[in-house]
Amino acid sequence: MLETLSNAPRDYSWGSVDLIPQLQGREPSGIPEAEIWFGDHPGSPARVAGDRTLAEVRSAAGKAPLPYLLKILAASSSLSIQAHPSVAQAVAGFEREDAAGIPVDAPERTYRDRNHKPEIIVALSERFRALVGLRPLERTRELLGALGEARGVASLREALAGADAASALREVIAQVLEGGSADVVSDVSAAIVVADAPGFGEELDVLRAIVRDFPGDPGIVVALLMNLVVLHRGEAVFAPAGVLHAYQDGLGVELMAASDNVLRGGVTPKHID
Repeated sequence: MLETLSNAPRDYSWGSVDLIPQLQGREPSGIPEAEIWFGDHPGSPARVAGDRTLAEVRSAAGKAPLPYLLKILAASSSLSIQAHPSVAQAVAGFEREDAAGIPVDAPERTYRDRNHKPEIIVALSERFRALVGLRPLERTRELLGALGEARGVASLREALAGADAASALREVIAQVLEGGSADVVSDVSAAIVVADAPGFGEELDVLRAIVRDFPGDPGIVVALLMNLVVLHRGEAVFAPAGVLHAYQDGLGVELMAASDNVLRGGVTPKHID
């Protein structure tokens, strides 16, 4: 039996005002429409005919909650830089925060359920841009070479000069997110705005938008280290557990494990982990 599902768009600030209305063939509401959830996750369960939620319908039929969640996602500016836990990390994190007495809906809560959240997004718009994973360090060094000689830029270049790329990246990201590199964030941001880096034109376009929308955010440096993926309609990108990603702009259909666990690494006013 087929059921028609509906839901209200979620009005996150990074959402597009027109992409979801265009998809649905209606007039824009005038506010950002970022996501529509089509599933039975308690965060925003879809509704079926008769104004019941999908969760209520499945429960009444004796069926377990769906293990996945499908969303329509429409971005006009960067989402937070984020990663999602494995099942083991989610279980341990959920129980740790429960034991600490942190309410599940508290803004500082990271683990809101015990599930992992691998996800895949398929582009519905002509283009969909996303930062996914960390760029090979040699290419990042090339980009940094075009950002001038300001002290913070030179300091970042030096920190990434080591032979062990994984350790260098881990240490830089940790230091930046812990708040100890305000001069690096400031100098890198200023350099991004004026840089001319052949071969990195689209990367700089994305980074300039992040600098404009999130001035002084430590995630600017993290974004500088990440791969830019440009999808065309029908193409997809997969982000498994532990992989940093930040969708930038475009319309897509997203499928993930049924979880709301998000560990944030900048480009957001929300709690950073």
